[in-house]
Amino acid sequence: MLHFKKSSLIAIAGGVWFVVGLALLTKGLQLLFLSASLSGQIKTPLLNIFLYAFTGALLPSLIFLITTGLLFGWIKARFGLIRSIKRTMHRLHLIEGTIKLSKLYRLHDYLLVVGMIALGRLMHWINLPSDLHGFIDITIGSALVNGAMIYFRFALQVKEAQKV
Repeated sequence: MLHFKKSSLIAIAGGVWFVVGLALLTKGLQLLFLSASLSGQIKTPLLNIFLYAFTGALLPSLIFLITTGLLFGWIKARFGLIRSIKRTMHRLHLIEGTIKLSKLYRLHDYLLVVGMIALGRLMHWINLPSDLHGFIDITIGSALVNGAMIYFRFALQVKEAQKV
């Protein structure tokens, strides 16, 4: 089994969150742009709310949805995911020496990932309107990317502490 220094393992955790978050952000943006281009042909409840209630134009409504999703993701990372990151950091900090890759996450974390994947599939199966699906993907993707940045900061702190 592969063994890593703490800072490397933390950076790997951040890298996983970053890659998954970037994939969700990309998918969410594609879904929102698709919704905007087909807004007259498919159901777009979120776009319609902002289009008719607030802005009256498609582009500002789209920008508002994207910005709101990014903001909600940032809030989720700063006030929700930070607890999970700190628990992982505390658990890894207590382990002496190099750490096996399999010790990166607990069983609970793996079950959470499986649950999130299942929710993503469920959104696809129930045929959620693409603008709503895109908004959710942007929000979750933004939260994961912001969480990855927190992991990267912790990895740098641990690396600096190991030098001393």
